[in-house]
Amino acid sequence: RESDLEWTIIRPSRIDRKPAIDRFETWQGAEPPRKMRWVTTKADVANLIVDSIDRQRFLREAINMSN
Repeated sequence: RESDLEWTIIRPSRIDRKPAIDRFETWQGAEPPRKMRWVTTKADVANLIVDSIDRQRFLREAINMSN
């Protein structure tokens, strides 16, 4: 965390090969903000990665995600 590099760690829940749902939650820490399905589509993980880079979101953060 003391590096000069910009980094983000994304921890998806179980990854599914279904089409993107385009609705997912992100949070930090062990507990999600509400009840989750604990499944994430591969496409939604990719969308979050691209969005995080384009908008420079979650820099130097470790986040969880689930649909």
